[in-house]
Amino acid sequence: MSISSVSVASNEEALALSILKNLEVNTFHNSFRPGHYPEGTTVGQTAYHIYKEVEGKQGVYSATDKENSWVYSLRVMGESDKGVTVCFVDHNLNGSYLAASPLLVRKNKAGHYAVVKELPTAPSCEITNK
Repeated sequence: MSISSVSVASNEEALALSILKNLEVNTFHNSFRPGHYPEGTTVGQTAYHIYKEVEGKQGVYSATDKENSWVYSLRVMGESDKGVTVCFVDHNLNGSYLAASPLLVRKNKAGHYAVVKELPTAPSCEITNK
């Protein structure tokens, strides 16, 4: 039984990292917007392409830049035939901007993930210090 639990966790972790790297930044409200990236630009095509698993948070992956000025993190909350529900956290490490957004994403024809719906705030996608 533990083998299947590990397998499911590993699949969700791989999916979370894949979505973070391939998430189109212009398909939802976030701090990338002011940068005016061209349509189709993914997180991995920006300066924020240093990835790691968030310490103490299994299945949560983050992307930051060389200066460690902003961090974007993502966790898979669930999957359905409509797409993958994720929690996306957008955090300015040198300022006060901090937001968490539950999003429904789907893979598009380009092989990227695009937000198809910004979901209502949910307790499972809240910012805590725990």
